[in-house]
Amino acid sequence: MQIPSATPMRFECKSTCTSKVPTSFRTLTPNRTRISECSPYCFLLSRKILVLAGWFAMAVQPTTRAADWWTAFGHAGLSAAIEQGLADHPDPNAALARIRAAEAGVEIAAAGRRPMAMADAAYRVGREQSMMTGGVADDIEPLMTTARLSWEIDVFGRVGASVEAAQARAAMRTADAEAVRLALSLDIARVYIEVAWLAGDMTWLEREWVDAQVLHERAERRVQAGLDDPSTVRRAGSAVQQVEHRHMETAIRHDKARERLRSLLGGSDPAVWPDALDHFALPPVPDMTGTNLYLSRPDIVAAYQAWQAAQGESRSAAQSRLPSLALVASAAGEGDNPADPEEWSAWVGPVLTVPLWEPKRTSRARGAAADASAAEAMFESASLRAIREIATARADRQRSEAMIEHMSERERLLAAEESSLERKRTAGIVQDADLRMARMTRAAAARDASMWIQVGLRNHIDLIGALGGADGE
Repeated sequence: MQIPSATPMRFECKSTCTSKVPTSFRTLTPNRTRISECSPYCFLLSRKILVLAGWFAMAVQPTTRAADWWTAFGHAGLSAAIEQGLADHPDPNAALARIRAAEAGVEIAAAGRRPMAMADAAYRVGREQSMMTGGVADDIEPLMTTARLSWEIDVFGRVGASVEAAQARAAMRTADAEAVRLALSLDIARVYIEVAWLAGDMTWLEREWVDAQVLHERAERRVQAGLDDPSTVRRAGSAVQQVEHRHMETAIRHDKARERLRSLLGGSDPAVWPDALDHFALPPVPDMTGTNLYLSRPDIVAAYQAWQAAQGESRSAAQSRLPSLALVASAAGEGDNPADPEEWSAWVGPVLTVPLWEPKRTSRARGAAADASAAEAMFESASLRAIREIATARADRQRSEAMIEHMSERERLLAAEESSLERKRTAGIVQDADLRMARMTRAAAARDASMWIQVGLRNHIDLIGALGGADGE
C-alpha cells in the first residue's frame, strides 16, 4: 500500500445515492473523517479510502479508551452489570498482561541501542604449545579472564526498525485490550437485555395462561350444560397447552440467558436481575458525522499497528544482511596469578562485521516481507469489514425502529379495545369471555412489541459496536 503525501486529497462519491441505500459515508479528507449521507457501497468499490486510512493512522497515536457508551441507555442496572463484568471477567486482565509483555519487548529491542558489557573467568587444566612456551608443549596457564565493552552504531537503522516494530506491537496490544473490553461490554448488554425481554415475556404468558384457563373452564361448563359442541373444549384445551408450552420454552431460554450473563460477569450474579424491558428506551441514532472511524474502531487500529510491526520487522530482517559497526573495548589476560598475569592484552577501536554467507538471513528477510504484505491485506480487510458492518447495523437499526413504532401502535389500539370491553362488561353489554379473549390478543401483541424492542436494542448495540464504541458526540 502506498501512503499518499501530506497534500490534501478529497475523494467524492461518484455513484448515485438513493433513499433505498443505507447511509454512512460522504467525504473523507486527510484532515477530517466524516460519516454521513453517502452510500458506503461507493467506497467498497475503491481502495483509496484504505490508503487514506493508513495516512490517518500514521499521523495519530494509538486509540484511547472509548467512552462508556452504555450510559446512553440511562439504565442503572445495565450500567452496573457492564462495569461489574469489566472488573471481574478475566479477559480484560489477560489483555492487560499482554500489554505489559509487549512493553517489555519494546525495552528489549531498545536495549540494542545501549552499550553492552561482558566479563568471564575460567580455571583451565590442560597443555598448550605456543610462542609463549617457546614452541614446546607445556602446561596451560590455569587462570584466564576477559572483559568486553561494545556499543553497536546503528548505521543502517536495523536496531531502529526493531524498536519501531516492538512499539507497534505494544500499540497493537493496547488496541487489542480495548477491543476485548468493548466486545465484553457489548456481549453483557446483549445478554442483559435478552434476560429482561424473556422475563417480561414470561409475565405476559402467565397472564395469557390465566385467561386461557378460565376460557377452558367456561367451555367445559357450557358443554356440560349442552350449550356448546365438545370440540369447543378441545380447542380451548389446546390453547391452554400452547400457552403452557411457550411458557416452558421461554423459561428454559431465560435460565440459559441468566447463566450466560453470570459467565460474562465473572461467575457472579448482577446486582439487579432485570425483569422486563419497561425501563429500557431505544437511544437516538449516534451522530456519525463526528465519528472518526479509523480512530474509534480498535480492530482497525490493531490491524494497522500489526501492519506497522510487520513492516518494521521486514526492514530489520533486510538490514541484517548489511555490515554492522560497533565500538569495542576489550581486555584479556591469563597466568598463574590473577594479580600478575603472564599474558594480557587490551585494546579499543571500531569493529566492522560483514556477513559473507548466511542463507537463512535472506530467507528470513523474504519471510518478513511476505508477513508485511499479509498484514497490509489484513488492514485493508478490517477497513472493508468496518464499512460493511456500519452499513448493515444502521439499516437493521432503522428497520427495527420502524417495526417498534408499528407494533407499539398496534398494542395501544388493542389496549384501548380491552379498556372498552372492560367498561362494556361492567355495563353487562358483553360477556366475560369476550374480555378475556381480548386480553389474550393484547398479551400476544405486547409480547410481539417487546420482542421488537429487544431486537431494536440489540441492533443499536450492534451499531455502537460497529462504530467502535463511539457515540459520535
